[in-house]
Amino acid sequence: MSITSDILMMYLDFLIVAVAIVLTLWIAFDSFRRYQNKWILPSIVLVVTFGPFLVQSFLQNSNIKWLLVSIFLWIIYLIIRPEFTIEETTSMETEQRIRDLTKRYYEFELSKTGTICPVCGLPIEKEYKICPNCFTKLRNECSHCKQLIDIHWTVCPYCEHKERDTKKYEE
Repeated sequence: MSITSDILMMYLDFLIVAVAIVLTLWIAFDSFRRYQNKWILPSIVLVVTFGPFLVQSFLQNSNIKWLLVSIFLWIIYLIIRPEFTIEETTSMETEQRIRDLTKRYYEFELSKTGTICPVCGLPIEKEYKICPNCFTKLRNECSHCKQLIDIHWTVCPYCEHKERDTKKYEE
């Protein structure tokens, strides 16, 4: 009976050590992906995790304390670790730079043309009847003089011709 319980305790100790090692390695590898200084945090975790193990191995105590220290450190690490990995942060910064460049490009185009589509925001020419990007109707043609006029206007400013109410017919 004593031999069986000793074997079970040995396997339990082995399992506890294995779980603690796995947690420590996970912290180390995860911190490599999340911190610029890749060796400070894993070194601290290794010392703090394996320190109690070395002490208890000299004192011949149970490995449960070692497991509890490893789990405690793992929980602390989960609380203090950065939300994003270095690659994710770089990707988000790159996407933000692309959005900023796109915005600056559209502002530049707007400064050249002077008008943008009210729906999609892309620069458009004053002569466009519809937006080439989202197909929003921008202007109507005067039925009398064939000049382009705003879709909300009811009178052509070029020939003073009264246009019919287009909103009634479009709906």
